[in-house]
Amino acid sequence: MADLRHVAEVQSRENSGRIVVGTLAAEPAMPHTRFILDELHKHRPHLAIEMRSLNFINQYEALASGEVDVAFLRPPAPSGIQAHQLTEEPRLVCLPDDDPLAVQERLSLADLSDRTMVTMPPESPQEWRDFWAIDPRPNGIPIRFGPLAIDVEGVLQAIARKQAIGFLPASARDFYPRPGTVYRDLVDAPPCTMALTWFARNRDRPHVALMRKIARAIPLGWPAG
Repeated sequence: MADLRHVAEVQSRENSGRIVVGTLAAEPAMPHTRFILDELHKHRPHLAIEMRSLNFINQYEALASGEVDVAFLRPPAPSGIQAHQLTEEPRLVCLPDDDPLAVQERLSLADLSDRTMVTMPPESPQEWRDFWAIDPRPNGIPIRFGPLAIDVEGVLQAIARKQAIGFLPASARDFYPRPGTVYRDLVDAPPCTMALTWFARNRDRPHVALMRKIARAIPLGWPAG
């Protein structure tokens, strides 16, 4: 029944000339997101584009359930979700502004071994949670997890309340300045990516296929923010 509802919902939007685009956090403000949506409008001027904000819990489930047709998200994506990488950027650590480590401009993962990390929701994919916590750490020291956050604002609130630290894309420094927090470079963290994502079964639907085609025209060297 769930599959039938998914097909019916997607088909209904397609027939009515509407597409639902999911976004996470500041992704709508990114230059590649704006470019793709502008080009989509040029190619389909009568297509109604509905934007829907997602969170750490529902970001990939929204694609699988048909709630959204495509989404601008931060991989890794779970099985069944396909992605086209749009950009790559370093990761930063966000700390309380009075953390003793905040006096340093560049930090390593080893420097942060005894810091409590914000917990990502258990409903999100395990691979995704591990990637954003950088778990396991290179030195093998177990991570201590603290307060739960379901979106970027929740992460920043936990940090500002001095309950934890968190890892975020480098573009967060510009998009998410918050009182009580500071961003510092991470010298040994793997970079993160931003991608256009879709449910594998829907890849060849007309509006999804067009967005994929537009996305492929974007050079990977585009700035993240």
